[in-house]
Amino acid sequence: MEIREEDLKLREMTEADIPTIVEIEQELFSLPWTTDIFLEEIASRDQFYQVINGKKLTCKHNYLLELRGEIVGFFLGWAIYGEYSLMNIGVTKRYQNLGLGSFLLHQVIEKALELECFDIYLEVRESNISAQKLYRKYGFKEISIRKDYYFEPTENALVMRLDLDVSGEKMDALLDEILRV
Repeated sequence: MEIREEDLKLREMTEADIPTIVEIEQELFSLPWTTDIFLEEIASRDQFYQVINGKKLTCKHNYLLELRGEIVGFFLGWAIYGEYSLMNIGVTKRYQNLGLGSFLLHQVIEKALELECFDIYLEVRESNISAQKLYRKYGFKEISIRKDYYFEPTENALVMRLDLDVSGEKMDALLDEILRV
């Protein structure tokens, strides 16, 4: 299947989107987030913000990805004191391995940079090799292990970090690489 950028739309989640997002979550994860968790994330979105260059920017991101009008993925992230935490990300199985995970991760990086966050953190199951491969493709490095972090089944989490705190030519080269992926 050929996917063009004009076929994709990234937009903020609404309460009406939650049933579809929960379906994707249940398809992907053994211990999925609940409707209430997503509702809380949306409800608290505007309570956390920072002012950058005179502009008020939300620090909580709840975005979904549509492909030709169909919801196919999402991500949720928080910015806190110059760090960005990718809390949840997923692409429905039907549309995996088509570059949509890369598209979403690129959007995460853009959102973090907009908020002047130069470190992005995430946790991933030790057994989720495909997600780890995607994160490493973008330059994330494993920095620690959280023992027994996940349940059903119990499993360690790898904590990964992407360091964007580079300047000049290094930053230009990194951004060029990210944009090419």
